[in-house]
Amino acid sequence: MAEVIKRTKTPKDFAIDFMMGGVSAAVAKTSAAPIERIKLLIQNQDEMIKQGRLASPYKGVVDCFRRTYADEGMVSLWRGNTANVIRYFPTQALNFAFKDYFKSLFGFRKQDGYWKWFGGNVASGGAAGASSLLFVYSLDYARTRLANDAKSAKKGGGDRQFNGLVDVYRKTLASDGIAGLYRGFVPSVVGIIVYRGLYFGVYDSLKPVVLVGALQGSFFASFLLGWGVTIGAGLASYPLDTIRRRMMMTSGSAVHYKSMFDAGSQIIAKEGTKSLFKGAGANILRGVAGAGVLSLYDKLQQVMFGKVYSDKLLNAGWAFVSGDYKLLPPSTGHEILQDVLDLVAWVTSPGGLNTSLHQANDKRVIDMNRIVVAGTSAGGYLAYLAAIHTRLEYPLRGVLSMYGMGGNLLTPHYLRRKIQPFFRGRPLLDPAQFEDFLSTAHPPPPTNGSTLEYGPDGIPSSPRMFITRALLQEGKFLDYLTGEHGLSGTLRVLDQPTISDVPQEHWNLFPEAGLSSGFPPTCLVHGTEDSAVLISESRALRDRLHNLGVLCQLFEVEGAEHSFDYQDGHEAVLEQVFQVLQGWLE
Repeated sequence: MAEVIKRTKTPKDFAIDFMMGGVSAAVAKTSAAPIERIKLLIQNQDEMIKQGRLASPYKGVVDCFRRTYADEGMVSLWRGNTANVIRYFPTQALNFAFKDYFKSLFGFRKQDGYWKWFGGNVASGGAAGASSLLFVYSLDYARTRLANDAKSAKKGGGDRQFNGLVDVYRKTLASDGIAGLYRGFVPSVVGIIVYRGLYFGVYDSLKPVVLVGALQGSFFASFLLGWGVTIGAGLASYPLDTIRRRMMMTSGSAVHYKSMFDAGSQIIAKEGTKSLFKGAGANILRGVAGAGVLSLYDKLQQVMFGKVYSDKLLNAGWAFVSGDYKLLPPSTGHEILQDVLDLVAWVTSPGGLNTSLHQANDKRVIDMNRIVVAGTSAGGYLAYLAAIHTRLEYPLRGVLSMYGMGGNLLTPHYLRRKIQPFFRGRPLLDPAQFEDFLSTAHPPPPTNGSTLEYGPDGIPSSPRMFITRALLQEGKFLDYLTGEHGLSGTLRVLDQPTISDVPQEHWNLFPEAGLSSGFPPTCLVHGTEDSAVLISESRALRDRLHNLGVLCQLFEVEGAEHSFDYQDGHEAVLEQVFQVLQGWLE
């Protein structure tokens, strides 16, 4: 039986994320607060002039900054920021509460069809956003009123309309009741839907067109595209933001807009369409500042959490040895296997790892009776080979494979040419771009340093990823693995190829040919939506091991793709893996 793990967090995980996210939000929002206030002042200046809160319009961002600094001082640029920071915490908690519920109602995968996925994404995001907004909208209202509470209308600087956050609530409830705190709510919800619809629609449409060739896998290109789409979606939905904030500004005054349509039509009629975009330039600057701070903070977070995990392993008395295998052509699987055997031999030999530690004045000593082989993806395949082919004085304590390939290499996934997108939904590659890499006469050249280097978004760049994707697309992966070009074509025409159809000199590269009852206890972890290495491989390996009487545990991570462990939200899975390893080693 496989244990299906849903990507849900424990209360402890949520509390950690909640607080770290809160610190991140506070840093980002506080850093961008001066630009945010300038944006709000410019955006709502016409409403402030009508109410007598502003003597004359601002001439631009620089003029607004100069006048605000002169009239109110530097600290005033952060006016309203406290409410903005406080707003994060209930918003995060509510998003956590609503996210899974609305995903279950509207959630579709891209495999279900683009428009279903697109509509579900917009619907779930809009519904979750609207539900959260219902609870925290008053804080956004208070932030807007405080930020637009200027002191420049009267000679010498007028009195503030509000003395602080609590005073905003007190005066608004006294003059307008609850409705005053929710003025502009409808255009806020519409704005969320419009923004998400444009963002996902445009980004998903442009990504396969723009991020191709030399730009494919480029973090900088991906960042620029995402930033450009964010700006575009933000500008397109900006009029709705102006309308909602202008409606907020009328609470406590004698005249209110009747609806978002009334507000929009009056603003256009009296001030022109340009008025709907006032402050948009400052909003773009604010986005850059916020993104920059968050990027730096995310990097710090990665370092911190990486240190937490590494410290956890070190405190448990573990050492991790990683080999630099020849995972690129023209090396074949036979040379890779030899690398594996050489590494294990060096680690366990009298003059190997322990001797090297001693020579480096490192007091640690590796217990050769407690060794586990582990790997992710192709590394999982190498872990299987290591467990099968190494002969040690002490048996291996276990095998860990995270979404490892090699459970069954004789499936259509490896043998058939692909005519539909199969790898993370990405468009098929043009074979003309890598014809030399798939030559039937010679082993393909290495991709190092070529324009064909490839690395998926969000995970470490690896030139091997491109050639693997190309070989899988053309159904020639086994040609590369065995070094016998044409083998894939021979096996492809068979209804159900088996290991007996493979030349015997290559059997050592197929785990199924070497499994026995002496195979170590095994832990497999695999995402149910993995498009690079199908979960059926881990299931097939588990079944074979069970039939041999070998202890094998398979954790199926629901909805997870390949390399899921590089993303947040899977700490519970990693913790369970840690517990399994700890049981083997102690």
